[in-house]
Amino acid sequence: MNILLEITTTEYLIPVLSGILLFGLLTAFVIYFIQVYRKTQGTLDWERERIKQELLRVENEVKEQTLTNVSRELHDNFGQIASLIKINLSMISKELSAEDTQKVSDSLDLLKQLIGDIKSLSSSLNGDNIMKNGWLKILSEDIRRINAIGTTQFDFNYDENIRLGHEKEVILYRVLQEIINNSLKYAKASNAKLGIHSKQKRILISFEDNGIGFDQKTIIPGNGLRNIYERCKIIDAQLDIFSKAGQGTKITINIAHDGSTE
Repeated sequence: MNILLEITTTEYLIPVLSGILLFGLLTAFVIYFIQVYRKTQGTLDWERERIKQELLRVENEVKEQTLTNVSRELHDNFGQIASLIKINLSMISKELSAEDTQKVSDSLDLLKQLIGDIKSLSSSLNGDNIMKNGWLKILSEDIRRINAIGTTQFDFNYDENIRLGHEKEVILYRVLQEIINNSLKYAKASNAKLGIHSKQKRILISFEDNGIGFDQKTIIPGNGLRNIYERCKIIDAQLDIFSKAGQGTKITINIAHDGSTE
């Protein structure tokens, strides 16, 4: 009787143990498959992000080269033509009526201003000039020119000699150009503030205007906003935009640097 019981128990025990072992093997295989899948998916996601970053970088380089070409065209052709017009006007016979003489004088003043603006614009478009003269100096000159127009008054405060390397400086300058241009075109602001400061190996950039603002939930990002986001992504800068309809706009950019100055 006991022998029969042992045989019967053994007959049932072997399939149960086999089933448990098989289940364990299947479970281990599933876990292993999931881990391999996640690792592969993570590698693919990283590769997609790397390719996307590289495409953004190449696109930015193409844009910079285009801007450099436009800069040279402005300087070499438009600037030269304006200078020739100025020379021709200055050679006009002095035997003119007082009214015509005043018109010539006013035209010369306007041409002088135009030539200066062309040189400044050419300088701001050329990435090589940004490297040569410093991004903060060129940005300061841009704001001085905007303030002279009188529509929007900018208060610009910054720590001098902040250097980030040529690529980052050019990209940050373009980002700030876009921010300022958007404010001038859409915000209808009378005052704006821009601050660039270095703190604990980070560059903190803050922009604020008293314009009409916009609803961040309903706004459809245009090329300007997309350019800002994409360029900040290229240089691993943290970008935050805060705006409400009727309450102006605040923008902050936070980027790491090695703390060195030149």
